[in-house]
Amino acid sequence: MDTVIENLFDEMFGLVRPCGFDSWQEGDLLFLRLEVPGYDKEKISVTAENGGITVEATREQPKREYLVHSTLDNFRKIVKVPQAWSLDKIDAAYENGVLTMSVEKDKKKTKKVQIK
Repeated sequence: MDTVIENLFDEMFGLVRPCGFDSWQEGDLLFLRLEVPGYDKEKISVTAENGGITVEATREQPKREYLVHSTLDNFRKIVKVPQAWSLDKIDAAYENGVLTMSVEKDKKKTKKVQIK
């Protein structure tokens, strides 16, 4: 719940900007796609902890601009991941302003229960 409130606070006060976000499942993989155009790959970080994935990015504005209409320089998005997925098995790729991540299903957490 704290994360939801923190995200709302950040978006209300312009600390982060909203982004396009999609998620879907294909077999044993969960895919997450975030639109983060205008950031260098080296300035994007992805961390996994406490049942979620945090994506953060930073960029610097050119110092000699007369009028700036671009979005904020800092970006942060926290995505909660269901427990059935392993945060130890995440792949990420960044191309053309889109960050795509895949998360493997944790087969150890899936248990078939025999009915007696």
